[in-house]
Amino acid sequence: MRIKHSNMMNMNMNMNMMKEAIDVLINSEKHILIIGETGTGKSTLLAELLINDTDVKYFDFCDIYKRHEHLPLLKHHYLCDENFDYFDFLSAPEKTLVLNSVAIGNNLRESKVVQFIVRFIKTARKRGKRLIVVTTPSDGGVQIQNLFDTVISLTRSHDEIGCTVIIPVPELIKYE
Repeated sequence: MRIKHSNMMNMNMNMNMMKEAIDVLINSEKHILIIGETGTGKSTLLAELLINDTDVKYFDFCDIYKRHEHLPLLKHHYLCDENFDYFDFLSAPEKTLVLNSVAIGNNLRESKVVQFIVRFIKTARKRGKRLIVVTTPSDGGVQIQNLFDTVISLTRSHDEIGCTVIIPVPELIKYE
């Protein structure tokens, strides 16, 4: 996947903080969760990265909603259990699947979105695929962090954007 970084002049952010996040997006083959409240730069991070490779399938659910809001089946501007069945993600031939604006819901065990994420992650490595999910803490992002290899957490304080890249360390294996 080729991702080029372009100028992020529209917000005041420490580029050193974003460098690691950009590096992970460019060079990692891992499943990534991008999480942050509205206005922290989640979509801007993805939009400012020019994804010009045919191996990336990008679903921006806010944009999909705006283009098709007249359709009664698309009542939400995010991916959720109510509209999940209208999309066929698994048949996408692209290597990287980006889901921007995902709402997880409260009941993780019954959530179609969570079931898809778990199923995709379990089979993705065998198929040479990876998943990037973009969500907010209030949409359940915190509850699914442990499903991903890497978490990019964006925060905002006044005019400053903060970025933390979390790459979990595998738990120690206990031998009996």
